[in-house]
Amino acid sequence: MADLASSLAPPPAVDEASAEELLALASSALRARRLGEVEEIRVAVQWAVLHGEPRPVEAGRSDRRRDPMVTPGGDGTPAVREYAIADLAMARCTHPATTRALIADGLDLLHRLPRTWAIVEAGDCEPWVARKVAVLSRNLLSEQVVVVDAAVARAIAGHAPSTVLEIARAKTIEADPETHHAEQDRIRHERYVRLSRSDEHGYRHLIARITIGDAAAVDALTDRVADILTTRPDLTMGADHNHDELRSLALGWLARPVDLLQLLLEHTETDEPDEPDPADDARPVWAPAHLDRLLDRLAGM
Repeated sequence: MADLASSLAPPPAVDEASAEELLALASSALRARRLGEVEEIRVAVQWAVLHGEPRPVEAGRSDRRRDPMVTPGGDGTPAVREYAIADLAMARCTHPATTRALIADGLDLLHRLPRTWAIVEAGDCEPWVARKVAVLSRNLLSEQVVVVDAAVARAIAGHAPSTVLEIARAKTIEADPETHHAEQDRIRHERYVRLSRSDEHGYRHLIARITIGDAAAVDALTDRVADILTTRPDLTMGADHNHDELRSLALGWLARPVDLLQLLLEHTETDEPDEPDPADDARPVWAPAHLDRLLDRLAGM
């Protein structure tokens, strides 16, 4: 009877709890949060179930495109009416994309990752980790995702989230190596140089994805020109610029190759002999013999 009475007693106030009671409160709060997230997933899944059929055709109208069916989850998950997602998003005070992701993850866990979902439902792991696994494995077919489910279910309750996600990534590749190789090829060819919109001060962001070697060369050259500009207030309008500002100005010089080459030559130490020959022009060590002619031709252009 004493044990029953203690179990029915309200938990102590946090500011009055002992060290042991605080540890117990921390554990119960963690479990309550996890189960609260599980309940959110259940509600989203049930909402998808209730709206898993096309809207009934109204009298005199046969156009169902006004509320099309979509499949947020992966292969093997049911479809849901698209506008129903927005209705649930309004009730949750979230963006429709956020609610769509919740529905997709819940459907994947229920239909594609049932062993993992059982552990999530029990409150024995972090639901957000299981949702990440659902996203990582979404492109797999229903018969392929079984490999991921089995491996993650063994690890998700006792390992760090980073370890669980690494296992999920490895098993996703193991389940569909051809798609992984194709994705790697696509990523290798994904290069770009993009400009953002202008801000109120007339500046724009320049974002590029280039090779490691080119990135290092551009960074080093930008740094070199910025160092030169610190000694040339005439080129920076005499302002007291910090190093990042000077690097920004230096990047603009890269768009003017003739001016850039002349600037670099003017600030490059030359390897002159002890008694220089007046007939020879001083030239940087790295400069080819035809550099003067090249500069003249570039200047003429």
